[in-house]
Amino acid sequence: MKTKKILEISHSVAQMGGIEKQLNQIKNIFKRQYDLVFWVGNKHLADRLSGETIDWKLNINGGWAFLHYLLFQKREQKYFAKRIEQLGDNLKTVHIHSLTEQLLLTPIIKKIGVKVVWTIHGELILGKNIWLKKIFVKIARQADQIICVTQNTQEQVKKYYSEANTVVIYNGVEVSKRISEKKFNSPLTVGFVGRLGTEKNFSYFVQLVNGLWSKNIEIKIQIAGNKIDNRYDRFLNNRQVKFCGYLEDIDQFYRQIDWLIFPSPSEGCPYALLEAMTSGVIPIVSPIKPLLEIIQDNYTGIVLSMVLKNDIIKLVELIKNQPKMLRFSVNAKKTTANYSSVIFSQNLAKIYG
Repeated sequence: MKTKKILEISHSVAQMGGIEKQLNQIKNIFKRQYDLVFWVGNKHLADRLSGETIDWKLNINGGWAFLHYLLFQKREQKYFAKRIEQLGDNLKTVHIHSLTEQLLLTPIIKKIGVKVVWTIHGELILGKNIWLKKIFVKIARQADQIICVTQNTQEQVKKYYSEANTVVIYNGVEVSKRISEKKFNSPLTVGFVGRLGTEKNFSYFVQLVNGLWSKNIEIKIQIAGNKIDNRYDRFLNNRQVKFCGYLEDIDQFYRQIDWLIFPSPSEGCPYALLEAMTSGVIPIVSPIKPLLEIIQDNYTGIVLSMVLKNDIIKLVELIKNQPKMLRFSVNAKKTTANYSSVIFSQNLAKIYG
């Protein structure tokens, strides 16, 4: 009999995003063990989780965030205090996945004696806003546990509040025990996953592809993600490019590509990267700390220099070296054993209790 109730909260949920994947994963892993309640800011996801869409009015990451917080926190907190009390005495843990709600809801949840767990899914960069930093430290003291998805995130949390009760739990994916050599496409198929905008540095992906084409390197392109505007229509309309949009079955996409180029300027522990690697896809990533925790240059994949000319040379050399690509592919698969959904669920179960 399920008696322990756990509330999962996040407003910042995008299609194909990491938080969406983790919430679905939590439901699949723990639905028989706990009475799970989901409050999210995306109706599509709420329907999938059998959860509830919440109308979030406050965005702590926006301009003048501290002023918005001071003006609206009492109204928002009163509303959520009532909603949380309605969940009853069986509510034992509230797991909050986005910064706005972590800062807003933690004080009222602690007043009713419920355990509060945060997950910081990406890099924690509070900028120059002194008030926001003070608010973060004040509220972080009240969190029972802060889950960080990388060591880099943990270091960032500790920089703002050194006494924070943090633990690193990497995201987890389904991992095959069987390590087999990948059969590469001819011509090679290069993939991209994510929003076609600055946050994923899609423009650098386009530059790399155009650079390879200019060297008469024959490659095909597959893209899964959300188009923001029409800036890249000319590129997307190239007959060598297949734009898939949002995909429910992303696993099939990974089976169809050979490389995943991941030039993001900021990341947490991306599911897209780990899922691709389980299929033997070679990761080609930006040189940011979170990704360097996963990818070892010239062993698991390629770490870009973000100097276009140099990166194109490295990729041309890799395309011409089939044995090297096979080694990278096998090593990428083996690496994902450290990021399995089994390890993730075991670590999270310890925190839920």
